[in-house]
Amino acid sequence: MKAAVIADVHLHNFPWAGGVIESGLNERCRAVLRTMRRAVDLANKQSCEDLFVAGDLFDVDDPTPQIVAAAMAEFRRFNGNVHLVVGNHDQHSTQPGDHALGPMEWHETEKGKIYFYESPQHIGDYCLLPFRPEPVIDWLEPTLLAMKPKPETVIAHFGVADDDTPDYLLTAHDQLHVDQAFRIMAKVGVRVLIVGNWHNAQTWKRGDAQIVQVGALAPTGFDNLGPSYGHVVLVDPSLVIQRKTVPGPRFLKLLWDLSAPADLEKAIAYHGSHVYVHLEASPSDMSDAKAWVAEVAARLPIKHFKVTAVRAEVVAQAASAAKSSTNAATREVAVARYVARMPLDTNVSRKAVLRKVLRYLEGT
Repeated sequence: MKAAVIADVHLHNFPWAGGVIESGLNERCRAVLRTMRRAVDLANKQSCEDLFVAGDLFDVDDPTPQIVAAAMAEFRRFNGNVHLVVGNHDQHSTQPGDHALGPMEWHETEKGKIYFYESPQHIGDYCLLPFRPEPVIDWLEPTLLAMKPKPETVIAHFGVADDDTPDYLLTAHDQLHVDQAFRIMAKVGVRVLIVGNWHNAQTWKRGDAQIVQVGALAPTGFDNLGPSYGHVVLVDPSLVIQRKTVPGPRFLKLLWDLSAPADLEKAIAYHGSHVYVHLEASPSDMSDAKAWVAEVAARLPIKHFKVTAVRAEVVAQAASAAKSSTNAATREVAVARYVARMPLDTNVSRKAVLRKVLRYLEGT
């Protein structure tokens, strides 16, 4: 059977830059729902019989009834069965039914039903493995060996690490190194492993075996920077894997300089209308950067701008200010010297800051 796989949808009313709430759904949540609709439309267009969500349909384990109903409305449009694997964000505990997916089971789609999976299970040609809090290396191999018949294709919710993974992530319990994963696959006879959980999209191949990390359908914030999201993985009966991308929310980080306008225009053209931007500028350039933001936000379909000073320069200026105050004869002189060299926006009165600081110190 031909199938489509998405992962890490993270439906939620995110509070930051959430926008206007309509029928219990804020703007960011509605943007993710539109991304879901595009993924369902793509799966229908590709004549997929099954749609799998490899965990984390929701961002929290207690989504509001409005969010659950909205998700079901999108899945009802699919021309087949929808299979929801429990992810760590969906899950409250490992007790049966203690997760966010229960209300969706058995609801009808266009030509099928919605199902959830909280324990390992075979579905046609696929073995589905929900999230488990124990280290992946402890449970993956024995779980697969116990499956009958032995699966060729596995859809699971855990991250895959490789030699480029940062050291701090290599100790995470919810990951498995790619070398260990391929070793287990060879022992069990698995040809394709498709995983959710970690948000970066990636594919590894060794011989006839391959591991596909789907990547987040919708990034969740500025810790998910760039264009590499919105993936739908297509699997045909011969296990040929394709990736397709659908538009949706994107988070960009730009540095204020002469190239920033061109970078942003290019990003808007690529991502569409739902873009969030974090702009960094030198403290001395903050006024120019904010003026540019106001002009751009009025002209381009940007949902939210965050403008901050370049941290390294702020730290350097603060250190310089602190150094200049160390030899002062009195506290008042030291504070005055410090405030005189603080990295402040040009529209902030240093005299006003100094008065407030001295007033505060008098009361301590």
